[in-house]
Amino acid sequence: MKNTLKLIKNKLNRLTSFWCSDFSLDTLKSYRIFEIQQVIQQISFKEKNVLEVGSGFGWQSLFLDKLGAEVKAVDIASTLEDGLQSSNFNLSKYKVFDDAKDPINKKEEPKIEYPVEKYDGINLPFENETFDIIYSSNVLTHVQNLKLLLDDMKRVLKKDGIMVHGCPTSSWCFWTLITGLIKKWYIDPRSHSPLFNNILIEIFNSRENFWKKYFTDNNLQIVKIVNSKLFYTGNSIFDSKISFKKRFKISRIFGSSTKFYVLKLIKN
Repeated sequence: MKNTLKLIKNKLNRLTSFWCSDFSLDTLKSYRIFEIQQVIQQISFKEKNVLEVGSGFGWQSLFLDKLGAEVKAVDIASTLEDGLQSSNFNLSKYKVFDDAKDPINKKEEPKIEYPVEKYDGINLPFENETFDIIYSSNVLTHVQNLKLLLDDMKRVLKKDGIMVHGCPTSSWCFWTLITGLIKKWYIDPRSHSPLFNNILIEIFNSRENFWKKYFTDNNLQIVKIVNSKLFYTGNSIFDSKISFKKRFKISRIFGSSTKFYVLKLIKN
């Protein structure tokens, strides 16, 4: 019986392998750049002092730097492997590390593309009221003590400054669950923050209303919400086989995978 089930599973895996691929660095980078392109249509970063929190590879920091922003980037560690794993976003489950380091496959070693400073996940190494804009993308759901980090962000943000935080939507969470079941035949254990520590809570707490209340409770007012206009999941489905134009159209039906909340300080 066990052998029969194993045989069936192997055949199903082979059947789905042509449309379910593992994430590549190029794919992830293209999503992140597309998303920030939607943001800059609504917000000017030029000649602004910008802090990117949880910058990872520094793709978006480099993008903003080229736009003329003065950018500082921080992550829990300044190296790819230490930084992304210690901040609970373990890209190794997508085989990014293994493929990138495999000399047989001749994949390029992943590189930090913009200088990234280490910090401890709570205390930002900057003076009070330093930045015009604080930016993050798909980071807040991985922070272990989000309130303390937001408090320190408010400390280093200028009084008339803004925060821009990109957060996964309930749509992303739901379709990541569904595609994960199809692709892997089991539900991935979550290793996110206490606010998002299992897939059902993550789906519920990724609603727009949750973030509106959470930011308001932390003395932050939502100025606007920018949709990424891009549909994708945490499991790479069809990967590059679906163009950005098609993903844009799909997002009109299933919703954007990320929303960017533009915030300002509530004056007491």
